[in-house]
Amino acid sequence: MSDLTTRQKRLVKIRQKGLGTGIGQAYVPGKTVWGDRWAKRVRRIPFMGREAHIANDSRYAEFLWETYQDDTVDIRESYVCDPELTLRIAGAMHIPHPRYNDGSEAILYTDFLVSKRMEGKLCFVAKSVRLRRDEAPAMTNELRIVEQYWIRQGIPWSLVLNDGMNENWALNLDRLYLIALRPDRAGEGAMDPNIQQTILDALSWDTDATVSEVCAHVMRRRQQPFHFGLNAYHLLLAARHIRFNLDCGNFDHEPVSSLRIVDSQVVPLQARR
Repeated sequence: MSDLTTRQKRLVKIRQKGLGTGIGQAYVPGKTVWGDRWAKRVRRIPFMGREAHIANDSRYAEFLWETYQDDTVDIRESYVCDPELTLRIAGAMHIPHPRYNDGSEAILYTDFLVSKRMEGKLCFVAKSVRLRRDEAPAMTNELRIVEQYWIRQGIPWSLVLNDGMNENWALNLDRLYLIALRPDRAGEGAMDPNIQQTILDALSWDTDATVSEVCAHVMRRRQQPFHFGLNAYHLLLAARHIRFNLDCGNFDHEPVSSLRIVDSQVVPLQARR
């Protein structure tokens, strides 16, 4: 195999290991965080019974955004674009196809292929993600080919620019995703259904008092520690029973009037294990 080009070696590995194939728990990422040349602060994250491989902060932020959306069914990261088709597309567009250092044509990937349930129908969206602060995050030849690749399949594609984990919404979703994975991380009192119901009732009040103030008030009446109520609130946020301003600096200090309760039931027992 030492005489093979980089492209040929990658193709052998993709085919032997089924990279970029499967759905849900059976999906195999097109490349691991260790095989991504753009990898920086890498993460291997539990997702849908498997381990998602996210190579940098900008992709992790977009991953968190999609996991928070109600219509998201599945997320496939580092999806392998058909190698022969990308070559044909580059030829049809009369632009150079990206190459490896040895001169062989590169295998192209889409950062995320997201399955959505919209109006009862399953559909797909493809996304490439770049840091907004990059000097030239615009349409490189690689991105132009990937865009055309999805257009030919009738699947919407977009280039997402963000500031990685330097945005409040990303930090908030990161904190809540970790609780969603392990609800016990919410802390003492969070999984008590009576405390959850107390907090849900209190947060339905029409008041501009902050969540912290209201939690302190109702937990004092119950003669229980203040942080029990706040922890239950965090669990309800992580379970998406309560929606909040994602861009806020601290969701504990949000006014109650700015919250939206979308599910007035306590978090089901199975979600709290």
